Amino acid sequence: MELKEETIREKERKKPIPIRILREGYPYILILLIASLFLFVYGFSIPALLLLLLSGWVGFFFRDPRRTIPTEAKAIVSPADGKVIKIASLTTPEGQKKVLVSIFLSLLDVHINRSPIKGKIVKIYHQPGRFYPAFKEDASKANERNIVVISNQQTSITLHQIAGIVARRVVLWKKEGDSLHQGERIGMIKFGSRVDLWLPSEVKIVVQSGQKVKGGSSIIGRLG
Repeated sequence: MELKEETIREKERKKPIPIRILREGYPYILILLIASLFLFVYGFSIPALLLLLLSGWVGFFFRDPRRTIPTEAKAIVSPADGKVIKIASLTTPEGQKKVLVSIFLSLLDVHINRSPIKGKIVKIYHQPGRFYPAFKEDASKANERNIVVISNQQTSITLHQIAGIVARRVVLWKKEGDSLHQGERIGMIKFGSRVDLWLPSEVKIVVQSGQKVKGGSSIIGRLG
Protein backbone atom coordinates (compact mmCIF):
# COMPACT_ATOMS: atom_id res chain seq x y z
CA MET A 1 0.00 0.00 0.00
CA GLU A 2 2.80 2.42 0.94
CA LEU A 3 4.72 1.53 -2.23
CA LYS A 4 1.64 2.14 -4.37
CA GLU A 5 0.98 5.49 -2.70
CA GLU A 6 4.59 6.63 -3.25
CA THR A 7 4.44 5.47 -6.88
CA ILE A 8 1.30 7.56 -7.46
CA ARG A 9 2.94 10.60 -5.90
CA GLU A 10 6.08 10.15 -8.01
CA LYS A 11 3.97 9.99 -11.19
CA GLU A 12 2.13 13.13 -10.10
CA ARG A 13 5.44 14.98 -9.74
CA LYS A 14 6.59 13.92 -13.22
CA LYS A 15 3.39 14.95 -15.02
CA PRO A 16 3.19 18.39 -16.64
CA ILE A 17 1.04 20.71 -14.55
CA PRO A 18 -2.23 21.36 -16.42
CA ILE A 19 -4.76 24.10 -15.69
CA ARG A 20 -7.49 21.97 -14.19
CA ILE A 21 -10.98 23.20 -13.33
CA LEU A 22 -13.32 21.23 -11.08
CA ARG A 23 -16.43 19.87 -12.76
CA GLU A 24 -18.56 21.74 -10.17
CA GLY A 25 -17.51 24.96 -11.90
CA TYR A 26 -18.60 23.99 -15.42
CA PRO A 27 -22.34 24.83 -15.04
CA TYR A 28 -21.54 28.35 -13.75
CA ILE A 29 -19.01 28.97 -16.53
CA LEU A 30 -21.35 27.63 -19.24
CA ILE A 31 -24.28 29.78 -18.09
CA LEU A 32 -22.12 32.91 -18.05
CA LEU A 33 -20.68 32.17 -21.51
CA ILE A 34 -24.13 31.59 -23.00
CA ALA A 35 -25.44 34.79 -21.42
CA SER A 36 -22.40 36.70 -22.69
CA LEU A 37 -22.92 35.38 -26.23
CA PHE A 38 -26.63 36.24 -26.10
CA LEU A 39 -25.90 39.83 -25.04
CA PHE A 40 -23.19 40.22 -27.67
CA VAL A 41 -25.49 39.03 -30.46
CA TYR A 42 -28.11 41.61 -29.45
CA GLY A 43 -25.60 44.43 -29.33
CA PHE A 44 -24.95 44.72 -25.60
CA SER A 45 -21.19 44.47 -25.95
CA ILE A 46 -20.14 45.96 -22.60
CA PRO A 47 -22.39 43.71 -20.44
CA ALA A 48 -21.31 40.79 -22.64
CA LEU A 49 -17.65 41.57 -21.95
CA LEU A 50 -18.31 41.84 -18.21
CA LEU A 51 -19.99 38.41 -18.16
CA LEU A 52 -17.10 36.99 -20.18
CA LEU A 53 -14.63 38.33 -17.63
CA LEU A 54 -16.80 36.96 -14.82
CA SER A 55 -16.75 33.50 -16.43
CA GLY A 56 -12.94 33.68 -16.41
CA TRP A 57 -12.96 34.54 -12.71
CA VAL A 58 -15.31 31.62 -11.97
CA GLY A 59 -12.89 29.32 -13.79
CA PHE A 60 -10.10 30.76 -11.63
CA PHE A 61 -12.15 30.17 -8.48
CA PHE A 62 -12.80 26.51 -9.33
CA ARG A 63 -9.14 25.82 -10.16
CA ASP A 64 -7.59 22.62 -8.86
CA PRO A 65 -3.81 23.07 -8.57
CA ARG A 66 -1.51 20.11 -7.96
CA ARG A 67 0.16 20.07 -4.54
CA THR A 68 3.28 18.41 -3.14
CA ILE A 69 2.20 16.41 -0.07
CA PRO A 70 4.69 16.15 2.85
CA THR A 71 5.91 12.63 3.61
CA GLU A 72 6.45 13.12 7.37
CA ALA A 73 4.66 10.35 9.27
CA LYS A 74 3.57 12.62 12.16
CA ALA A 75 2.73 15.72 10.13
CA ILE A 76 -0.80 17.14 9.99
CA VAL A 77 -1.33 19.12 6.79
CA SER A 78 -3.67 22.00 6.19
CA PRO A 79 -7.14 20.97 5.00
CA ALA A 80 -7.57 24.19 3.02
CA ASP A 81 -5.94 27.21 1.44
CA GLY A 82 -6.39 30.46 3.31
CA LYS A 83 -5.37 32.42 6.38
CA VAL A 84 -5.17 31.03 9.92
CA ILE A 85 -7.51 33.27 11.91
CA LYS A 86 -7.65 31.41 15.23
CA ILE A 87 -5.60 28.97 17.30
CA ALA A 88 -7.08 28.11 20.69
CA SER A 89 -7.01 25.39 23.34
CA LEU A 90 -10.60 24.49 24.18
CA THR A 91 -12.62 21.88 26.05
CA THR A 92 -15.43 20.16 24.13
CA PRO A 93 -18.90 19.63 25.67
CA GLU A 94 -17.79 16.00 26.25
CA GLY A 95 -14.90 17.24 28.42
CA GLN A 96 -12.12 16.53 25.90
CA LYS A 97 -9.24 18.98 25.58
CA LYS A 98 -8.68 19.99 21.95
CA VAL A 99 -6.78 22.54 19.90
CA LEU A 100 -8.88 24.49 17.42
CA VAL A 101 -7.24 25.82 14.25
CA SER A 102 -9.54 27.96 12.08
CA ILE A 103 -8.71 28.81 8.46
CA PHE A 104 -10.57 31.51 6.52
CA LEU A 105 -10.90 31.06 2.76
CA SER A 106 -11.33 34.28 0.79
CA LEU A 107 -12.89 34.48 -2.67
CA LEU A 108 -9.37 34.39 -4.15
CA ASP A 109 -8.28 31.17 -2.41
CA VAL A 110 -8.50 27.63 -3.78
CA HIS A 111 -11.64 26.15 -2.21
CA ILE A 112 -10.79 22.45 -2.36
CA ASN A 113 -10.59 20.68 1.01
CA ARG A 114 -8.03 17.95 1.68
CA SER A 115 -7.52 15.28 4.32
CA PRO A 116 -5.10 16.47 7.03
CA ILE A 117 -3.93 12.91 7.79
CA LYS A 118 -3.91 9.43 6.33
CA GLY A 119 -6.78 7.48 7.82
CA LYS A 120 -10.40 6.45 7.53
CA ILE A 121 -13.58 8.50 7.75
CA VAL A 122 -15.37 7.09 10.79
CA LYS A 123 -18.21 9.61 11.03
CA ILE A 124 -19.89 12.27 8.89
CA TYR A 125 -22.84 14.40 9.84
CA HIS A 126 -24.43 17.57 8.52
CA GLN A 127 -25.29 20.36 10.93
CA PRO A 128 -27.85 22.93 9.69
CA GLY A 129 -27.26 26.49 10.79
CA ARG A 130 -26.87 30.15 9.95
CA PHE A 131 -24.77 31.90 7.29
CA TYR A 132 -22.74 34.48 9.19
CA PRO A 133 -19.61 35.90 7.47
CA ALA A 134 -17.04 33.11 7.74
CA PHE A 135 -14.32 35.27 9.32
CA LYS A 136 -16.51 36.12 12.33
CA GLU A 137 -16.39 34.16 15.58
CA ASP A 138 -20.11 33.34 15.42
CA ALA A 139 -19.54 31.39 12.20
CA SER A 140 -17.45 28.79 14.02
CA LYS A 141 -20.37 27.98 16.33
CA ALA A 142 -23.59 28.71 14.43
CA ASN A 143 -23.06 28.30 10.70
CA GLU A 144 -24.17 25.37 8.57
CA ARG A 145 -21.47 22.74 8.12
CA ASN A 146 -20.29 19.23 7.36
CA ILE A 147 -18.47 17.56 10.25
CA VAL A 148 -15.99 14.84 9.28
CA VAL A 149 -14.11 12.64 11.76
CA ILE A 150 -10.92 11.04 10.38
CA SER A 151 -9.02 8.44 12.42
CA ASN A 152 -5.95 6.25 12.17
CA GLN A 153 -3.92 4.17 14.61
CA GLN A 154 -2.22 7.25 16.04
CA THR A 155 -4.94 9.85 16.36
CA SER A 156 -8.41 11.13 15.53
CA ILE A 157 -9.09 14.53 13.96
CA THR A 158 -12.36 16.37 13.33
CA LEU A 159 -12.75 18.67 10.34
CA HIS A 160 -15.58 21.18 9.92
CA GLN A 161 -16.49 22.45 6.43
CA ILE A 162 -18.30 25.68 7.33
CA ALA A 163 -20.54 27.67 4.99
CA GLY A 164 -20.33 31.47 4.92
CA ILE A 165 -22.47 34.42 3.92
CA VAL A 166 -21.67 33.80 0.22
CA ALA A 167 -20.81 30.08 0.39
CA ARG A 168 -24.12 28.46 1.22
CA ARG A 169 -23.19 25.00 0.05
CA VAL A 170 -20.53 22.68 1.42
CA VAL A 171 -19.68 19.70 -0.77
CA LEU A 172 -18.21 16.42 0.47
CA TRP A 173 -17.09 13.86 -2.11
CA LYS A 174 -16.40 11.08 0.40
CA LYS A 175 -18.54 8.84 2.61
CA GLU A 176 -18.20 7.04 5.94
CA GLY A 177 -15.76 4.15 5.76
CA ASP A 178 -13.63 5.65 2.97
CA SER A 179 -9.87 5.39 3.39
CA LEU A 180 -7.91 8.56 2.71
CA HIS A 181 -4.35 9.42 1.82
CA GLN A 182 -2.87 12.46 3.52
CA GLY A 183 -3.61 15.52 1.39
CA GLU A 184 -6.26 13.72 -0.68
CA ARG A 185 -9.08 15.88 -2.05
CA ILE A 186 -12.25 15.26 -0.04
CA GLY A 187 -14.58 18.12 -1.01
CA MET A 188 -14.97 21.85 -1.46
CA ILE A 189 -16.91 24.86 -0.23
CA LYS A 190 -18.42 27.11 -2.88
CA PHE A 191 -17.20 30.70 -2.46
CA GLY A 192 -15.82 32.45 0.67
CA SER A 193 -15.89 30.15 3.68
CA ARG A 194 -14.10 28.62 6.66
CA VAL A 195 -12.59 25.32 7.79
CA ASP A 196 -12.15 24.41 11.47
CA LEU A 197 -9.72 21.69 12.47
CA TRP A 198 -10.12 20.14 15.93
CA LEU A 199 -6.85 18.47 16.97
CA PRO A 200 -5.77 16.43 20.01
CA SER A 201 -4.21 18.58 22.73
CA GLU A 202 -0.82 16.84 22.37
CA VAL A 203 -0.37 18.09 18.80
CA LYS A 204 2.46 20.62 18.48
CA ILE A 205 1.12 23.51 16.39
CA VAL A 206 3.70 24.97 13.98
CA VAL A 207 1.62 27.75 12.38
CA GLN A 208 0.65 31.15 13.77
CA SER A 209 -2.49 33.24 13.62
CA GLY A 210 -2.41 35.39 10.50
CA GLN A 211 -0.26 32.93 8.54
CA LYS A 212 -1.23 31.91 4.99
CA VAL A 213 -1.42 28.15 4.39
CA LYS A 214 -1.94 25.87 1.39
CA GLY A 215 -4.20 22.84 1.48
CA GLY A 216 -2.35 19.54 1.37
CA SER A 217 1.15 21.02 1.48
CA SER A 218 1.43 23.35 4.51
CA ILE A 219 2.07 21.58 7.83
CA ILE A 220 -0.32 22.72 10.58
CA GLY A 221 1.15 20.64 13.40
CA ARG A 222 2.90 17.42 14.36
CA LEU A 223 1.78 14.57 16.57
CA GLY A 224 3.63 14.34 19.87
